[in-house]
Amino acid sequence: MLKINRKRIEIILFAVIAGATMFSLKAENQIQKDEITQQTTATPVSGKVVILDARTWTEKMVELVQMMERQNHR
Repeated sequence: MLKINRKRIEIILFAVIAGATMFSLKAENQIQKDEITQQTTATPVSGKVVILDARTWTEKMVELVQMMERQNHR
């Protein structure tokens, strides 16, 4: 039977808690570094309509391929 004294249990618990804390701090810092920020400016636009294409790159490519196929079949 394995017998562990109180001091050894305290050391093991401290090591586990310290390791978990360090891991969570490192993961938090990595998440903050991975965020990409892009500076934008607000310009006054009067009477204009701005349209932003929110499709993904793959959706755009699928539509482009379909359009090219339609043009080739004519």
